[in-house]
Amino acid sequence: MCHLLPGIFNSDDDKEEPTASSGDENDEILTELKKKQAELRALSHQNTIMLRHLHKQAKDELQSQQLKKKMAAADAEVSVQDSIICFVVVMIIQFISSNEV
Repeated sequence: MCHLLPGIFNSDDDKEEPTASSGDENDEILTELKKKQAELRALSHQNTIMLRHLHKQAKDELQSQQLKKKMAAADAEVSVQDSIICFVVVMIIQFISSNEV
């Protein structure tokens, strides 16, 4: 395969004969890899659940902020209307007072 680096890609020359100890070691490594894989899957599942929860909270918070903004705008409008009403009432009272004399 590779003429510049002989033996790297042709593993037939350097094959190690499996021994009982290397088989046991491979089994231990495989077992440990499977444990870590299971841990990562569980962690990934927890992260997915948390992400969904945080996404829902963010949507709820956004809706809440939009409602607060609408309420503030409505309050401001009512305040303006109240000011106009108060001004009109004062003008009526002044008009009535000036006509009574």
